[in-house]
Parts: sequence; structure tokens; C-alpha cells
Amino acid sequence: MISFRGFFCIVFLFGLFGCSQWAKNASKIDYYVSNGNLNEAYTLLTTHEEKWEKNKRNLLLYYFNRATLAWMLGKTDESITYFKKADFFIEDLQRNYGAEALSLIFNDRVIPYPGEDYERLLLHFYQIINFMQKDDFESAEVQARRLILDLQKLDDKFKDQPDSLKKERYQRDGFAKNLLGMVFDARKDYNNAFIAYRNSYDAYARDIAKNNIPSIPYQLKEDIIRTAYLSGLKEEQSYFERQFGLKYNSAMLGKNMVFFWLNGLGPVKDQQRTDFIIFNEGNGWISFRNAQRGWIIPVYTGNNTDNQGLASLRTLSISLPILRERLPLFDKAEIKVGNTSYPLETAQNVNALAFRVLDEKYLSILGKTLLRIATKKLAEAQLRKENPEAAAATSVLNMITEQADTRNWRSLPFSIQYSRFKLDETQPEVELRTSSSAYKTTESLKFRFNIKNGKTLFHAYHSLNSLPNPYMY
Repeated sequence: MISFRGFFCIVFLFGLFGCSQWAKNASKIDYYVSNGNLNEAYTLLTTHEEKWEKNKRNLLLYYFNRATLAWMLGKTDESITYFKKADFFIEDLQRNYGAEALSLIFNDRVIPYPGEDYERLLLHFYQIINFMQKDDFESAEVQARRLILDLQKLDDKFKDQPDSLKKERYQRDGFAKNLLGMVFDARKDYNNAFIAYRNSYDAYARDIAKNNIPSIPYQLKEDIIRTAYLSGLKEEQSYFERQFGLKYNSAMLGKNMVFFWLNGLGPVKDQQRTDFIIFNEGNGWISFRNAQRGWIIPVYTGNNTDNQGLASLRTLSISLPILRERLPLFDKAEIKVGNTSYPLETAQNVNALAFRVLDEKYLSILGKTLLRIATKKLAEAQLRKENPEAAAATSVLNMITEQADTRNWRSLPFSIQYSRFKLDETQPEVELRTSSSAYKTTESLKFRFNIKNGKTLFHAYHSLNSLPNPYMY
């Protein structure tokens, strides 16, 4: 028999279990980063490191954000160290059957956060930029090959599904393959660069509408033709020249600067209550229906369902994850080199990708949540026959623990744009000009680079400014 004292001990233990260092401080970190208070966010993340690393469930989020903040503050070596820790954590993450069993009792927050597929790929982006900015091209190529392995895992994830379903899944990433091309290109491995650029074009062409990219980057088309020419692939060069209506010319050579502009901040995962009407279909089947979304979810509860369980309920309210968008302040940008302007083209819309991935997983999350609640309610009904006091306590505990998993990497940008252009010793300065249509404001930042003959320079800058959001903080 469970006493009230025992029940409150359970609640207390669950409170300790659920109130991790990350859970207590995530909103503070979001607030500091979104307001440009990077030093405050960094101080919070680096104080009492042992507490952050103690909780394995949220350890990957700590590594992600610690590494990103270090990168933003120019602490490149530290950023490399923590992205490596994140990379190895993901690689070593084993299926935890105990945590998964607990998730069927409590919620998915008890499972160590594995990162979304797109988050794992963006880890490689930051790490490649880190290595490139240190002129460590060899390590950048090693990282690129780790990226290839993760792209293969992403593709293999849906290899057994019908083609009709594969077309809708996030199983290829045009930006990641474009990035691979840039790394091989910088290493003067033009054949592998051409293959990566071509694969990037194919991925963009298939998913451009789903990922909300305005168009396939013009620079990518140039890079395909240029690397085909440099590889001596005359047939491929001619094919893509016809495909793009673009001829190879010498101006495509010598573009030794790749500049990435990370704009705004990606969405924050939150939870929202969703109501269902419950129908007892008979023969042990219960259906959960939500007219607004057009959902009808059948759940088999067994032939012994009685009126004290789910069959006696008429409505049910559950917590499901949602994404809250953080629109960037700036919506236009260009690069100025002397009197010449270069457009920044969208290579990755992280915001749209996050919404797409959550949407693809939604029915799976919904099914697991409803099955968990059905199991809990049936257990409550059985316990009520034997011990009404314990059943009442269990009902309250179930209500407290039923929460959506709201974890995600929150220091990612809203979008990533890029441009490739030429710099030389006479003109080593670059100006980034950004503007906001909503607030009629502009910003100008200047960067000066040390030109090195024969080497491609990589640089990235993150504009953190977002429009006011009534749902945040």
C-alpha cells in the first residue's frame, strides 16, 4: 500500500530527477544570448561545470551551447574541444532500455537527449569553420569525412521505406553536401569537390520547397561548373553549362574567400496542451480524436477495459511539443569589397528545417504519448479497485509527470547565408551590411583578413538580433 507520505517522497524524488542544471538555466541562457549578452551566458555555462556534466540526460545540450558560445566569443580552441565532446557523445550514445522504460511511465525527458539529425550535421559545420579559421585544413577534411558518415546514416534511416514516403522525409541535406564541396575545394581535391557540389545541387533541387530556400544558390552552380573544369570532366561541365544556362569563365577562378552570415536565432521548443475526445470503439479499442487537426488515433487497451479506466473518460488534454519561432531583425544583407557588392545567398534555413523535422515526427510522438497515457489510466483503474488512496496519489503523480520533451539546441541561427568572392593584398577588408525592413535600421561591420596566397579563407559571423516575441522569456 502506498501512503501519502510515500507519494510525496516520490514527487520529491521526481522533482530532483527532473530539475537539472540545464532545466534551471536554459531560459536564462536564451535570454542572455538573444540580447547579445554573450559573456553572461558564457559565465553561466562555465560556472560549476561539474553540475552541468553531472546530468547525462542534458549533457549534449550543454556541449552544444558551451561550444557555440565559445565560438561566438572567439575562443576557438575551447569551441573545438566541446564540439568534439558533443561529437563523441553522440557517437558513443547507446540505447538505454532503462531510460526508455521510464519514458513510458514519466515522459521522454528522462531519455538522454540525442540531438536532432539536423543538429548533428550543423555540429560539423561549426567544427569545420573552427578548423578553417585556424588554417588547419587537414582537420577540416577529417571533420568533413565524419560529416559524410552522418549523411550516410541519415540516408540509411529511411532506406527500407517505400519511395512515396522517402520523398517526404528529411534524409538528405543540400547545405551539408555543399559544405563538403567547399572543404574538398579548399584542399584542391577538385574531383571530390565536384561530386559533393553535384550531390548538393540534387539535394537542394529535391527539397527546396520543404526547407523554404528561396532558390538553389547561384554560387553553387558556378562551383559545379568550375570544379568540373578543373577536374577535366568535360562532358559533365558541358551538361551543367546547358542545365544552368551558364558558361565557364576565368572570373570563376580565384575566389579565395567564403563568408558565412548566420542570421537571428532558431526556434525554441515549447509545449502546448492539446484536447482529444475519447471514443470507446469496443473490443478493447479506444480512439482519440482531435477535429481541429483531423486526427483519429486508435489505441488497443485490451479486452478488460472497464468503466473506471479510459472507457469512462470523454475528453483528455495532453502536452505536445511545439516550436516557437524567433524571427530575425535583419532580413537583407550584402558583402562589400571596395566598390563591388556580393549577394549573400541562403544555404540553410535552420528555422524551416526544425519545423519540418518536428512535423515528420509528430505522429510518432503523439502515438507514444497517447499510449503512455492509456497505460497509466488503465493502471490507475486497476489500482483504484485495490487501494483508492494509492490510486488518487498515482493520478496526481501522472498528471505532474506528463510533459512534452522541449529540449533543442537553442543557440543555432535562424538561417545561414554565404558568399564566395576574391580578396587580395590590396583589398583585404570586407564590409557586411545588414538591414531590417521592419525597423528601417541598418548595421555595418568591417572585417580585415590576412591574405595567404593559394589558400581559401573561411569566416562566419552571427547576427543575434531577433524581433520581439511575446511568447519568449
